[in-house]
This record gives sequence, C-alpha cells and structure tokens, in this order.
Amino acid sequence: MPGSASSASQGPSGPAPGPAAGESASGEQATGGEAVGAAAAISSGIVSLYKRYRGRGPTAVRTHLVGDLAVVLLTGGFTVAEQTLAREGHGDVVLEQRRAFQLVMAERFKALVREVTGREIVAMLSANHVDPDLAVETFVLGDRTGDTPRPALG
Repeated sequence: MPGSASSASQGPSGPAPGPAAGESASGEQATGGEAVGAAAAISSGIVSLYKRYRGRGPTAVRTHLVGDLAVVLLTGGFTVAEQTLAREGHGDVVLEQRRAFQLVMAERFKALVREVTGREIVAMLSANHVDPDLAVETFVLGDRTGDTPRPALG
C-alpha cells in the first residue's frame, strides 16, 4: 500500500513483519522488505542502546518510516525504581529522569538512525508518558549523507 507507514516491532520474539510496501528511508517507493528491514534495524538498535545504557530495554518497540520521518514507539521497560516512583505519585520525577536520559543519548540515537537510513538527521524530538509506559523518539530526516543539500521548498 503506497504511502503507508513501514514498520517493524521488536519484542521478546524479535522483529515482526510490517506492511508489504511503503516509503523507504529516502522517501522513494521501496519494497516492503527494504522498508521493514530499515525499520527493524532501527528498532533493534534502539533496544540495544537502551539495554546498554539503562540496564533494561523496552518490552516492545515499533518503528515507522514515512517520507522524511522515522518514528520509534517504545512501550514498557520501566525500571523497578521508576515503577515505584510512578505508583507512589511521583510520575513527574520519572518523566524528568527519562527526559535527561534522552538528552544524554540523543547523539547515539541520531548516529544509529543516520547509519541505517543513510540520511542526515535534521532534528530529534522525544516524548514520554507514565501511564501507560510509553516513549517516542521522532527523527526528522534530511538529505542523504554526502549529498548536496536540497533547496528549500516554497
């Protein structure tokens, strides 16, 4: 289905297939396998970074590649300390700590997405939610690395 989100999820059983076709990381039509492969690689890489630097990863992750966007939705993965804080009414502390983690990890996350997509990262936006336990990493993709910048639209 052209123009639909290409996605993959990463959970305990590994990557799951997404739609049959979508847009590639370059914004061009790609086969489902190419788009799903890139989405799965981003999902897997983000999970690995979370596990390495937080000691625990999300219970599920799904990456959508659409045009100039890569959106990574992470679910689950609160640490025991975060669960306790949230349960006792200190969700604000959990959100503050998670935001600090995302700021510290931003360059690593961007490097991963740049490597997988072959495109510069124009911006990265992060958001978190306590109940349910969700995090979103959104990457605005620019030109392919090494390309001459595209002229501004308009």
